[in-house]
Amino acid sequence: MVFGVCSRNAECWLAKAADHLSNALGCPLIELTSDDPSPVVKKAFGLVGFDKAQKESGVAAYVKTAPLKQWLRDKSFESFYEQLWNQSKQHGCALENLR
Repeated sequence: MVFGVCSRNAECWLAKAADHLSNALGCPLIELTSDDPSPVVKKAFGLVGFDKAQKESGVAAYVKTAPLKQWLRDKSFESFYEQLWNQSKQHGCALENLR
């Protein structure tokens, strides 16, 4: 298994497939298509406040169903994914090549 930790703006990646995220969270699509959707995404996933660690499992569940091919349209996510994919090959993991 390979893990990657992004340094920032993961909320923007989550919103790259705004239609899918809107359906998953039940929030209006227009709120997820702004220049910076991170406040809306954080609030929708409950990643603000004192109990945010308890809510992170919701993000993990969403990512398992997320359309990563749509995320790959973002250059920063594409770079992150490329690094993960290369690491997976070096360590014998089977990370799918979505490109």
